[in-house]
Amino acid sequence: MRLTRQDRKAWNRRFQEIQTPGELAGLVEQLFEQVGTEFFTQAGLAFVREAWVAAQHGLILGADCARLSTATDYDCEVITAGMLQKYEITEADQIGRRRGDEYSLGKEEGIRRDPFEEVRKRASQSSRMLQSAINKKLSKKYPADVGLIVYLNLMEYGWFEELVEKAISEQIKMAMSTFEIVDVHWQDRVFRMRHGQSDMEVFRKQQTTV
Repeated sequence: MRLTRQDRKAWNRRFQEIQTPGELAGLVEQLFEQVGTEFFTQAGLAFVREAWVAAQHGLILGADCARLSTATDYDCEVITAGMLQKYEITEADQIGRRRGDEYSLGKEEGIRRDPFEEVRKRASQSSRMLQSAINKKLSKKYPADVGLIVYLNLMEYGWFEELVEKAISEQIKMAMSTFEIVDVHWQDRVFRMRHGQSDMEVFRKQQTTV
């Protein structure tokens, strides 16, 4: 089901409400179920991806709250241990990737696991992917209290983890000229650098048991 302009506004308002990361993640899941495969082809749904990143980021950090911003100069807010952090979000993706085309091809060919060489090639581009995403934000002016989340959209099945982590450690420093805090969000981890720190902090998603 395609969302109308009014639908998108209504969902955006719901994502802006103060809520836990789990609640925000649940809302995003509801929208995914409602929209179905149209999510991959309909324009104007970038705010949904931003809400998903904000929710997952909050879950990894063990945050109290996560929501999309009601302001226009940054994308989301995450509250952890009573401390509010504002974030701009950018996605580091494969150069030239088009989700709609990928989805159409996937329907025709079926789901398949990537060959090893394709995964290796993709992982070797991680530094370039991060650099491209960060460069898009460096020329813009943001309030001093706004940090940056770089969502690294890269699956390598654990085969090239060291290669990707090396790229993260190198490229995260590039964004420090503009942002006081930079978080690279990759899979179930957040790699964080702050001004004045020489080493990255690494946060992992906490596993819950029932």
